Amino acid sequence: MARFEEVPASGEPASLARVVELAVEVLCTQGILAHPTDTVYGIGGACLPEVDSRVAALKGRGVEEFPLVRIAADATAIQSSFPDLEWNPWAEVLADNFWPGPLTLVLDDGTGTGVAVRVEGHPVLGLILRAWGAPISSTSLNRAGESPAVTSVEAKRNLDRMPDAGIPILLVNAGDLPGPPPSTLVSLAGAEPAVLREGALPAESILDCLRDAAFMTSVLFVCTGNTCRSPLAEAFTRRGARLRGRELPVASAGTFAVAGTPATGHALRAAARRGADLSGIGLVVSVPRAWREWTWWWA
Repeated sequence: MARFEEVPASGEPASLARVVELAVEVLCTQGILAHPTDTVYGIGGACLPEVDSRVAALKGRGVEEFPLVRIAADATAIQSSFPDLEWNPWAEVLADNFWPGPLTLVLDDGTGTGVAVRVEGHPVLGLILRAWGAPISSTSLNRAGESPAVTSVEAKRNLDRMPDAGIPILLVNAGDLPGPPPSTLVSLAGAEPAVLREGALPAESILDCLRDAAFMTSVLFVCTGNTCRSPLAEAFTRRGARLRGRELPVASAGTFAVAGTPATGHALRAAARRGADLSGIGLVVSVPRAWREWTWWWA
């Protein structure tokens, strides 16, 4: 049976100062925090390998097989704490529309597995995270294979079922929570966004948001002189979009382009053979004057 202390966390933010202070003390000492979220109770701690291992042991599963979610007060905290994460335009769109809230994003970190991140919307946990000043690792408060805790009674019962961790565990008791389903899980680590688990946010809401954002996507192709490769890429992309009934903002630029220089004759002929038009393409000047206006750019 896990030994834990309980602190009630209800009322106005001004009355929660002691709760926040106690929670931060636990995090500073690499202890374990049982905490509320937008949906169910979670359990976690500081983003350290040894803390992750302790949480995984309480959960009854391997941390390698089921990595913990990194939860933060805002997207800036995630980006500064995990600079290796690929924060692509899809992440920007979903974060702007659904954070803080029950949406977990899996972002590529170069390891092939990705890192699951979320900005939490529960007001009590938000106060703790802002005072802590960094993300925490977290998972649902239950043994593997059992139901997550929704009420404070269930939170205490689930802690009783966990083994003794030998370290401080603090239960931030925020009363009864909205309950399952848990957060919706979306992977942005692959070539296309993928809903891995439909949860509190309907999958259709996520996909609708991404489809709407696709119509605002713009593409910039970059080569050296902007007279051959980039103009061809621009022409073929624009033609492909039109064949699909879309007008996609697309352009080309060069790292050493000269304003007004047209595409080469070889490029014009190559485009014509494939039904593309290079008229007026290849006239963008240098990359520094162009790239910030575009959502995607390739070199």
